[in-house]
This record gives sequence, structure tokens and C-alpha cells, in this order.
Amino acid sequence: MEQEGHISYAEYIFLPSQVQFTIDKDVLYNFEQSHPALELLIRSLLRGYEGIFDNQVSVFESQLAKLTRLPVEMVKKQLIELMAFGVINYLPQKETPQIHYLLNRAPAKYLHIDHDAYFKRKEQFSQRVNDMIRYLRDTEACRSKFIGIYFGDKTIRECGICDNCLAKKKKNLSVEEFSLLETTIQQQLSKGDCTIDQLFASMKNISSEKWWAVLDFLQSEGQITIDETGNIRLIPSSRF
Repeated sequence: MEQEGHISYAEYIFLPSQVQFTIDKDVLYNFEQSHPALELLIRSLLRGYEGIFDNQVSVFESQLAKLTRLPVEMVKKQLIELMAFGVINYLPQKETPQIHYLLNRAPAKYLHIDHDAYFKRKEQFSQRVNDMIRYLRDTEACRSKFIGIYFGDKTIRECGICDNCLAKKKKNLSVEEFSLLETTIQQQLSKGDCTIDQLFASMKNISSEKWWAVLDFLQSEGQITIDETGNIRLIPSSRF
């Protein structure tokens, strides 16, 4: 209905409390005399909010609580009491979603909605939900590439670090290769820290993807750390 121009919908909105006196000053004076417990709040309203007899004005219960030296809950209770006596109109503050009618209300038979546009939006919503489900269930596609294509970027490359990319690397790495590379890393780090380039150069016939598969595993296991300069360090408490 909002997209059809019938209403405006605000999900997050804050409307302060509104108060307006509904009786004249002479009647109000007599009321104060017969209800002394409410006199302090009435005086605070009159002194703190100009034009409160003529218009609804925004009031703040916390400010009234300071003026009257009463708890906030007591101030709210007395405002409700004044409204019950017909002395004021009191609209408590609102923080809930609000709907505003942009057009005059009309019977349902005169309410026009473009059904073609409605069903098209419904179809688009279903497609977005299906894409989200497919993203969660997909165990092959690169996560970053999937998201990039979803938002229209068809030039994005595989990231190489998401769970699917790492799993793909591990599939291309045999148990024997993994064990060999792990042993090589262990031997290198037993002599001290080394860089990624030094490690890769020790066995040039091994692809960088396979090296990274083992390094990522060891790092996730808390056995090594790799800093931003590419320096690899053995964590002292770890054991290969």
C-alpha cells in the first residue's frame, strides 16, 4: 500500500508526549483548589510549556519529574489522572511503527492496487529468498564471487579464503602431499621464523594453492601465525 501511494510507513519513529488543557483558567483554578495533590504538576505544565491552553505541546515526563521532584512514573500517573478528570488531553510518547494515510480513507471496493506490480514484487522477493537459501546450501561456489554476481559484478574473481575455496584446495591436496608440506614447514620453523617466499622456494614444484591449504589449516589450528608482511612464526605452545 505504501508503494501504491496510499500510506507512508515509518518503522522507527519517536513522538514525544503531547498535552493540551481543555478547560479555561478559571475552571482550572477551582480544580486546583479541590485537588491539591495535582497542583504542583499543573503549575509545572503552565510554567514550563507556553501555549499549552491553545495547542497540543510536546512535553517530557522526565523534565516534569525534575520540576516537581516526583518519580517519572508518578508524573505519568498524574497526567493520566488529569485526563480522566477532563482537565487535559494527554497523548503518551510513542516509539512504535507509525502509519500515516496520504489519501482520504475509502471503502475497500474503491481501493485500487496494481496487481501486476504486486505480483512482480512478490516474485522478486521469492527470488531473493531462493538466492539466500542457495548461498547457504552451496558448497562449491566462492562466497565472495557469489555475492558479487548477486549485486551485478560479474568480473569478481574467487577469493581463495572462504570456506568453499579452502575446501576446494584441500580436495586437490592428497594426504601424502599434505604430510610432506607439513613436515617441510615444521623443519623450516624449527630453525626459526621464515617468510612465505622462502617456504615456497624450498619446493618450487608445489603450487602456491597447496602451500596455502596447509598453511591455512595450521594457522586455524593455532600452530602458526602469519603476519601482514608474510612472516611465518611457530606458536611456542604448539606441537606439530
